[in-house]
Amino acid sequence: MECRPYFVNKLKKVYICPVCNEVMTEPFLFSSCDHSSCKSCLQQLLRDRQQCPVDGINIVEEECEVDTELQQRIAKLQVQCANRNIGCVWQGTYNQFQRHLSDECKFQSIQCPHNCGERINDCSLDDHVQNHCQYRIIRCQFCENRIEARNMESHWDQCDEFPVQCPIDHECDEVPRGKLQEHIDSQCQYVIVDCPFQKDGCNYRAERGSMKKHFRKDAINHLILLKSLLDRQRDKVAQQHEIIADQCKKIMELKKSMDTSYVWRINKFSQKLDNARHSKSHSILISDPFYSHRHGYKLCALMYPNGDGNGKSTHVSIFVHLLKGEYDGVLSWPYEYKTTFELVDQSDNVSDRENISYSIIPEYTAANAKFFSRPENDANLSFGSSTFVSHKVLQDRRYIKDDTFYVKIVLQRIISH
Repeated sequence: MECRPYFVNKLKKVYICPVCNEVMTEPFLFSSCDHSSCKSCLQQLLRDRQQCPVDGINIVEEECEVDTELQQRIAKLQVQCANRNIGCVWQGTYNQFQRHLSDECKFQSIQCPHNCGERINDCSLDDHVQNHCQYRIIRCQFCENRIEARNMESHWDQCDEFPVQCPIDHECDEVPRGKLQEHIDSQCQYVIVDCPFQKDGCNYRAERGSMKKHFRKDAINHLILLKSLLDRQRDKVAQQHEIIADQCKKIMELKKSMDTSYVWRINKFSQKLDNARHSKSHSILISDPFYSHRHGYKLCALMYPNGDGNGKSTHVSIFVHLLKGEYDGVLSWPYEYKTTFELVDQSDNVSDRENISYSIIPEYTAANAKFFSRPENDANLSFGSSTFVSHKVLQDRRYIKDDTFYVKIVLQRIISH
């Protein structure tokens, strides 16, 4: 709502707009009759009847002009602040009034900056914002969290640090809500509890606060129960040692016979396939080195996402080659491990999975020596499948999930008879 000043002297009729009956704002002179009105009121007259509201003479828009003299006279009129009734003593010219309201008047009603809906005098604003506004942020005295004042009571209904009465006995001290269960379980002196030796045969039950007295009174009985417990535990430990020794033996036997496998995870496959199609330098992927077994043969897998040889542009090709390893000197040669490449179906139901596999059984001949003999250089020639899986089949099931697929490389030692 617009604030209007109090005029020190009674307003002359010449200063009042005949349309809105208020002090003129930007007065315009009607040249046809020497009357004036506000600029905005003139626009209304021209839309409605185009006649002077004082004498009814027609108004011609082109003949109306700013009444500069009247505007200057109005600007110099002496006024008092609109807030004089609540304490403001300012007096000045009409032209200075709006600047006084916006920049100086401490009694001007303004909207609370927290948007609480209240309007407050400027001189009382700081007190309202700091101490009374329901939207101000204050700290909870219990948990130190910052909460709007209007929500503090509802916050206390769920605050973990708010003190609540222990439900076991009214004589018990108040405890923070979040620690109430811990208090009941381990601290409250009025809770009925079993003797700690209950599992060992003591049937005493009483308030937690009286348990120390029970300990002193029945100390000898508790020692007897403890000795019996220790005897039983000693027998159990001996049995466990026997079981552990047996399991260790089985584990060692299992390790000797267990096949070795390496799982190669290929992520961002669509990007790598696209790179391989458009750039020769990105046509091959190389796995980390892995071993057939501890202190065994060192190998490395190679993959061509866009195929190689017969599989070029249609298949994923996969190979493996023997690397010069740290333990080659203690291994038997040539390499004699059945090597299986297995593409894992990632269907959620394991029983529905249809993995794709391709196996190679080494046959050592003079021609194959470059693949299976002990490496003389950093790596032997690679062996595998150039048509391991077609691009079409790769997309048929859940072989690719989240743009990732897995190839399991299984190495099985060939037992010669």
